Amino acid sequence: MSSDFDQIIGHKKQLSYLKKVIENGNASHAYCFSGPNSIGKYTIARHFIAQILKVDESKLATHPNVSIIDEEKISVDMVHDLRERLALSTLGGGIKVAIINSAHTMSHGAQNALLKTFEEPRGNAIIILVTEKPEYLLRTILSRSAHIKFSLVPISEIKNEMAHLCARRPGLAIKLMDEDYKHDFLELTAEAEEFLKMSLAKRLTYIESVVKQKDERNDKIKELISVWRILIHENLLESLNSDSVKIAKNHTTQLRALQETEEALNSNSNKSLALQHFALSF
Repeated sequence: MSSDFDQIIGHKKQLSYLKKVIENGNASHAYCFSGPNSIGKYTIARHFIAQILKVDESKLATHPNVSIIDEEKISVDMVHDLRERLALSTLGGGIKVAIINSAHTMSHGAQNALLKTFEEPRGNAIIILVTEKPEYLLRTILSRSAHIKFSLVPISEIKNEMAHLCARRPGLAIKLMDEDYKHDFLELTAEAEEFLKMSLAKRLTYIESVVKQKDERNDKIKELISVWRILIHENLLESLNSDSVKIAKNHTTQLRALQETEEALNSNSNKSLALQHFALSF
């Protein structure tokens, strides 16, 4: 399930605070995430509420308790509609959550309408305002929000994170500049990491599910092998740095088995048997 902060680059202090909020279950009724454009505020807001609701971040758009406003201009009617949705009861007394992206584009009337919700919160609801211009918001709105400020991430930190993410492969780094590709890659990476932690029985079950998926070009299998190689290689380097010879040998065995699996697949061998060979190597 993709809903943690692992894919976020930078903002360690802010993420640490939000993690504690989630762990303690003491979220405020309103937040304002402010900072420069394109630094991850909206992404962090989505992952934050996904963890609160214990759902996958990719499924927020269809979640019955989630409302998201992401428009160039936010009218008073949009806010009135949002207030009505937040006022509706939820099954089992769950939490209602709303994200207003580019909150500074709210009209004066829209902000006043929202202020009523802040002054008279109904039920168990959380509202997150995301903005690059907090000074455009009413002071009374800001004063009633937990204001979390985000700043530019140091270039060195971005370089290090990207290098780690793409295992120092320039071609992959270029692909990761595409947001859709990056999202899919991170989803697959989380899946691949989980596989390496599974019991043998679960690994074999997972392999069968992957093989049964309609994928005539074997794209997912090829991508999984590529990601497994990156992950195991990183694990191998870490084990060498910690002087753990036994663990290093295990990772070396995994890499060898993965290479043999890839060669078997390239020669059109049975997919299940080829992948099982890798699964049985650890």
